[in-house]
Amino acid sequence: MTDKLPENEKYHLKSQLHRAATSIVLNIAEGSTGQSNAEQARFLSIAIRSYLETIACFDIYISRKYLKEQDLSEAYKAGHELFVTLTTMKHKLLPQGYRVKDEGEGYMDIE
Repeated sequence: MTDKLPENEKYHLKSQLHRAATSIVLNIAEGSTGQSNAEQARFLSIAIRSYLETIACFDIYISRKYLKEQDLSEAYKAGHELFVTLTTMKHKLLPQGYRVKDEGEGYMDIE
Protein backbone atom coordinates (compact mmCIF):
# COMPACT_ATOMS: atom_id res chain seq x y z
CA MET A 1 0.00 0.00 0.00
CA THR A 2 2.70 2.47 0.93
CA ASP A 3 4.43 1.97 -2.41
CA LYS A 4 1.43 3.68 -4.05
CA LEU A 5 2.08 6.90 -2.11
CA PRO A 6 3.65 9.91 -3.81
CA GLU A 7 7.41 10.33 -3.40
CA ASN A 8 6.94 13.41 -1.17
CA GLU A 9 5.25 11.17 1.45
CA LYS A 10 8.20 8.76 1.64
CA TYR A 11 9.59 10.26 4.85
CA HIS A 12 6.27 11.39 6.27
CA LEU A 13 3.12 9.33 5.99
CA LYS A 14 4.82 6.21 4.60
CA SER A 15 7.42 6.22 7.35
CA GLN A 16 4.78 6.93 10.00
CA LEU A 17 2.67 3.95 8.93
CA HIS A 18 5.68 1.63 8.97
CA ARG A 19 6.66 2.79 12.48
CA ALA A 20 3.12 2.46 13.84
CA ALA A 21 2.60 -1.01 12.35
CA THR A 22 5.99 -2.17 13.63
CA SER A 23 5.17 -0.79 17.08
CA ILE A 24 2.11 -3.06 17.29
CA VAL A 25 4.21 -6.19 16.90
CA LEU A 26 7.09 -5.01 19.08
CA ASN A 27 4.84 -4.05 22.00
CA ILE A 28 3.04 -7.38 21.88
CA ALA A 29 6.42 -9.14 21.91
CA GLU A 30 7.90 -6.96 24.65
CA GLY A 31 4.96 -7.53 26.97
CA SER A 32 4.70 -11.25 26.34
CA THR A 33 7.45 -12.73 28.50
CA GLY A 34 8.48 -12.34 32.10
CA GLN A 35 5.92 -9.65 32.82
CA SER A 36 3.16 -9.34 35.36
CA ASN A 37 -0.38 -9.34 34.00
CA ALA A 38 -0.57 -5.60 34.60
CA GLU A 39 2.67 -5.00 32.70
CA GLN A 40 1.49 -7.21 29.84
CA ALA A 41 -1.79 -5.28 29.72
CA ARG A 42 0.16 -2.00 29.57
CA PHE A 43 2.10 -3.19 26.52
CA LEU A 44 -1.12 -4.38 24.88
CA SER A 45 -2.58 -0.92 25.48
CA ILE A 46 0.38 0.62 23.66
CA ALA A 47 -0.08 -1.88 20.80
CA ILE A 48 -3.76 -0.91 20.56
CA ARG A 49 -2.85 2.77 20.34
CA SER A 50 -0.36 1.98 17.59
CA TYR A 51 -3.10 0.07 15.74
CA LEU A 52 -5.35 3.13 15.98
CA GLU A 53 -2.51 5.21 14.57
CA THR A 54 -2.27 2.91 11.53
CA ILE A 55 -6.01 3.31 10.94
CA ALA A 56 -5.61 7.09 11.15
CA CYS A 57 -2.88 6.84 8.48
CA PHE A 58 -5.25 4.85 6.26
CA ASP A 59 -7.92 7.50 6.74
CA ILE A 60 -5.44 10.18 5.68
CA TYR A 61 -4.51 8.12 2.61
CA ILE A 62 -8.17 8.09 1.60
CA SER A 63 -8.85 11.75 2.40
CA ARG A 64 -5.82 12.81 0.33
CA LYS A 65 -6.97 10.48 -2.45
CA TYR A 66 -3.72 8.48 -2.43
CA LEU A 67 -5.78 5.29 -2.16
CA LYS A 68 -9.42 4.35 -2.43
CA GLU A 69 -11.34 2.88 0.49
CA GLN A 70 -11.75 -0.43 -1.36
CA ASP A 71 -7.93 -0.63 -1.66
CA LEU A 72 -7.80 -0.74 2.12
CA SER A 73 -10.84 -2.91 2.86
CA GLU A 74 -8.78 -6.04 3.62
CA ALA A 75 -6.41 -4.06 5.86
CA TYR A 76 -9.35 -2.52 7.73
CA LYS A 77 -10.93 -5.96 8.22
CA ALA A 78 -7.71 -7.59 9.45
CA GLY A 79 -7.01 -4.58 11.64
CA HIS A 80 -10.42 -4.78 13.26
CA GLU A 81 -9.89 -8.46 14.05
CA LEU A 82 -6.52 -7.60 15.60
CA PHE A 83 -8.10 -4.81 17.65
CA VAL A 84 -10.77 -7.16 19.03
CA THR A 85 -8.14 -9.79 19.89
CA LEU A 86 -5.80 -7.33 21.63
CA THR A 87 -8.65 -5.73 23.57
CA THR A 88 -9.94 -9.13 24.70
CA MET A 89 -6.46 -10.22 25.78
CA LYS A 90 -5.93 -7.02 27.73
CA HIS A 91 -9.24 -7.35 29.57
CA LYS A 92 -8.58 -11.00 30.46
CA LEU A 93 -5.25 -10.04 32.05
CA LEU A 94 -6.77 -7.60 34.54
CA PRO A 95 -9.32 -8.19 37.28
CA GLN A 96 -12.65 -6.46 36.73
CA GLY A 97 -12.59 -2.89 38.02
CA TYR A 98 -8.90 -2.30 37.24
CA ARG A 99 -7.37 -0.31 34.45
CA VAL A 100 -3.87 0.17 33.07
CA LYS A 101 -1.94 3.22 34.17
CA ASP A 102 0.54 4.66 31.71
CA GLU A 103 2.71 6.53 34.15
CA GLY A 104 4.38 6.19 37.50
CA GLU A 105 4.65 3.27 39.85
CA GLY A 106 2.17 0.43 39.70
CA TYR A 107 0.26 -0.32 36.60
CA MET A 108 -3.17 -1.03 38.03
CA ASP A 109 -5.57 1.38 39.58
CA ILE A 110 -9.11 0.81 40.83
CA GLU A 111 -11.60 2.67 38.65
